[in-house]
Amino acid sequence: MNRRSFVYTITVGANTQNVCQKSFCALHAIKKSRLEKKVLKTEDAIQDSRGKHDNHARIDDNIRNRIRQHISQFPARESHYSRSKQSTRKYLDSSLNVSAMHRLFLKDNPDLTEETAKEWLYRDIFNHDFNISFGYPRSDICDKCEWYHAQLKAAESDEDAERAAELKTQHELHKRKADVFNKQMQELSKLAKNDPTKSRAVICMDYQKNLPLPLTGVGQEYYKRQLWLHNLCIHDMVKEEATMYVYSEHFAAKGPNEVISCLNDYINHLPQTITSLHLFTDNCFSQNKNKYLCSYLNYICNTRLMSVHLYYPIPGHSRMPCDRDFGRIEQKKKQIDRVSRPSEWVEVIKTTDISKPFTVKYVQHPVTDDLKSDGTPVVKVKDYKAALEPHIQPPRRIASTRGIVFERSKAPVGRQSMTGICTDPMPVLKKGSKIANVKSAVRRAADAFADFLPIKDAKLRDVNSLLEHVHLPPSVTFYGTLRGIEADDSDDEELE
Repeated sequence: MNRRSFVYTITVGANTQNVCQKSFCALHAIKKSRLEKKVLKTEDAIQDSRGKHDNHARIDDNIRNRIRQHISQFPARESHYSRSKQSTRKYLDSSLNVSAMHRLFLKDNPDLTEETAKEWLYRDIFNHDFNISFGYPRSDICDKCEWYHAQLKAAESDEDAERAAELKTQHELHKRKADVFNKQMQELSKLAKNDPTKSRAVICMDYQKNLPLPLTGVGQEYYKRQLWLHNLCIHDMVKEEATMYVYSEHFAAKGPNEVISCLNDYINHLPQTITSLHLFTDNCFSQNKNKYLCSYLNYICNTRLMSVHLYYPIPGHSRMPCDRDFGRIEQKKKQIDRVSRPSEWVEVIKTTDISKPFTVKYVQHPVTDDLKSDGTPVVKVKDYKAALEPHIQPPRRIASTRGIVFERSKAPVGRQSMTGICTDPMPVLKKGSKIANVKSAVRRAADAFADFLPIKDAKLRDVNSLLEHVHLPPSVTFYGTLRGIEADDSDDEELE
């Protein structure tokens, strides 16, 4: 600026840092010409008057409120992974997006136009007034990986090469630890395939994303709650075969009782040569990582098997063969526009892989249109929680546990790291209880459900509303077993 030089400084905490003119302008969001104008006028401070005029285009509060009300109409659900962290984020159907929601809003509000309720306004309210995302978080979302990505971007933005290099090294180490889970599956599967005694079984277990009923294709379906069909997959990594345990949400829940009942059925149908089981599963506490499953595995290795090895991944890195099975079902699902009967979903699962079809079993009741048997085996859910509760306790540090070994006549031991030998004591029996008490409790476990489970009144109304758009012959009595129950948190449904 004409034979005059200036020093530009910024204050960071208690320190003053010299910066270049370009950085100074960028930090204050001004152009060089504006800076020169202010300096030449020798003003003490740069006053920014942008956006302070009174002639802004005003947006009617009524339109904003109508948009908020419209977004609230969509049934947002939680994931069981986020529940353990008390997350407030909810999830909409993966087929939706903000643009589609905005089009539905204009369709439902014919008195408004694209000019009076622009998409940017709808998107702004969606992003700032709601904590909602699309799809659902599976176990492939790792909090630590996301943290590394964010920190790495910040380091690169600050041009801190040393910090960026350190973060890359730490992230790579984290991913290598996570890969141990997959390598363990591969190595154990290979060993079992080459074992001449055929004494090892290597399996993984997981729930699929819920299948909706009815699937009508009408626009109002986006606003309606649907009935869920659950599908628990147990995949044999030695034979490369999968068994699907299918049931409706009003047949049974998705907790330890259902998981143990299905796993017990699977183990009881293993060849008699199998004496050792290697089980890979995710970190869902309500289903797979709890005292009930651990106690059952301790029981089974003192009765049917000699040992059970349980493996948990680093949270967010549970890529298992079950996911490939679910992926094939999802591909088949995309070919279908409408599903009104439960038997149609069962047929989708059965015909997904023609060369090696999935074995399908029902849970609690036949998943048929008339609830009558079609020859498919039905697994009854037992109340293992109530039976085991007086005799068991939570294993120590189970939240951070990565592996547990159960052996006949020995106390369970675990490990907190992805590698190494299980040596940490993890007792599951209460003081004074014996394995004989657990054996008796498991064998005497009562049926978990005497009747069909009620669903929330709001969901029942929505299902009945959607059924008005489909034709069902009188022989379809499946929906006649639905009954409602009042609930305050009718929108708080579990996606998984």
